[in-house]
Amino acid sequence: MSKPYQTDGQMIKKAILIEKDKALSKDERDNEIKEIFAMFDKNGDGKLLNTEIESFMIAIGQKPTKEEVDELVTKMDADKNGYITIDEFLAYMDDTYVISQDQIDELIDAFKIFDIDNSGNISKEEFKNILTRYGKAEFSDEDIDDIFSMIDIDHDGTINYAEFINMWKYQ
Repeated sequence: MSKPYQTDGQMIKKAILIEKDKALSKDERDNEIKEIFAMFDKNGDGKLLNTEIESFMIAIGQKPTKEEVDELVTKMDADKNGYITIDEFLAYMDDTYVISQDQIDELIDAFKIFDIDNSGNISKEEFKNILTRYGKAEFSDEDIDDIFSMIDIDHDGTINYAEFINMWKYQ
């Protein structure tokens, strides 16, 4: 049974409330980021070098080339000293993994395009349509099932607004 259609205002409020419920305070988030930094700072010197940034990129699911690692280090290295400090890492993580209200609005607009039946949720069939129509790569049914399962956090068989927004947080 599909859920009743929600207005834009209801969708935005629901997405924001869910995001706020999941959000950590800035101090808590910063502490988690510091722990992540420490995990990749192999020698404990307070600096992340290219090899350590490469390990970080691999850990978040990327398969970086040397050029991509160098590009990320250049992007993160605000003082251009050749390594990443905890402050630079915190700034990068805040810029990269925190979604602004404007971005939430854009994602909700995109969600509505993909929510073909206007149910307020994206079904697995609608999701498959997204990947096959708009995706750059070809996906097998098994790939689609795996990806859908990772995004469908509450495992209700659909992707809701918060899950859709959460999916884009780490892109």
